[in-house]
Amino acid sequence: MLGLALLLGGCSIGGKSKPANFYVLTGLPEDTQPIAQAGNATVGIGQVKIPNFLDRPQIVTLVAANQIALSEFDRWGESFQAGVTRVLREDVAIYLGSNEVAAFPWLQPFPKDFVVHVVVLAFEAAPYRDEVLLRVMYRITDPKQTTTYLVKESQFSQPLTTGASDYAAIADAMSTAVAALAKEIAQEVTALPLPSKN
Repeated sequence: MLGLALLLGGCSIGGKSKPANFYVLTGLPEDTQPIAQAGNATVGIGQVKIPNFLDRPQIVTLVAANQIALSEFDRWGESFQAGVTRVLREDVAIYLGSNEVAAFPWLQPFPKDFVVHVVVLAFEAAPYRDEVLLRVMYRITDPKQTTTYLVKESQFSQPLTTGASDYAAIADAMSTAVAALAKEIAQEVTALPLPSKN
């Protein structure tokens, strides 16, 4: 037993474990041009709902239609759900040309005219298909959710041609997909009349 323990333990003696790489989703450049001015509209981004199997430290890739892979050495530097929410808020604010876009939990003091509730149905980094696919359903409501102004399901695809092991490219493509969603949300918000302040 002692010899077996020494044999097994010796596998790590003098060896170095592979260091992990950490990635984050990134927002749009600050000099990105707004698509339109939102007037005086203030917007809240509710907590984005993410499938449980995606909201983990390891970056998840789709290797077949019904098979996923988790990379132990390529990880998110923050909660994936928190990262999607953060970048979505940043990008919506940039596209609206507004500083009054808040993300849940509401730390900003201003009242909200519209609240956007996003459910991620799929967020697939699929190198075998050479794409990242984001599919969501979202609602735009008043803050108390008594009035629903819009319900929409949308899909956004970004090319991914650098291979399964290029996790920086995967993070970039996923960031671009979130930006595409943010642009559509900003367009929908600008098309809505401002609610009465009475």
